[in-house]
Amino acid sequence: GFHDDERGKREPRTAVGQLVEYVEGYFGRAAVEEADAKVRKTLMPPIYLQRPGHSLTVVGLEVRKDGSRNLLVFDPMYIVSKEMRRLKDGLVRRPQATAPLLKMYRRGVASLSRYRDFEIVELTAPAPPSPAWDDV
Repeated sequence: GFHDDERGKREPRTAVGQLVEYVEGYFGRAAVEEADAKVRKTLMPPIYLQRPGHSLTVVGLEVRKDGSRNLLVFDPMYIVSKEMRRLKDGLVRRPQATAPLLKMYRRGVASLSRYRDFEIVELTAPAPPSPAWDDV
C-alpha cells in the first residue's frame, strides 16, 4: 500500500505522490512506442485501486502539458455521459472538446490528496508478446 509519510507532505512522500509515481512506472514497463503519438499504449492490464470506502480501476496515466499528472480511472459510481455514449455509438465523429469527455475519468493529485492511504491489486502475469489490438 501507499501511506503518507509523516516527515513531509510533498510529492512523492505523500501517499498520492507515491501512487502516481508507481502507476507511471507500472504502465511504462510495457509501453508500445509509436512515432509522434500523443497517446502511449501499454500492454499492462489495469490496476485495481482501493481508497478508503471506495474502489477504482486505473486504466492509464495522463501527463498534461504543464507536467501535472492524472490517473485515468473507471469509477463504478459514475455512469457514462450522454456525450461519451454518442461518441461510442458513432453518432459523433470527433468531439468538439475532449476535456468535458475526460473529466469524469480523471483523478488528479489534488482530488486524491484528501486520502492518506491507498492499496492496489495488480496482475502479476507477464505482459502478452503482442498487443491485443493487433488481433482485431
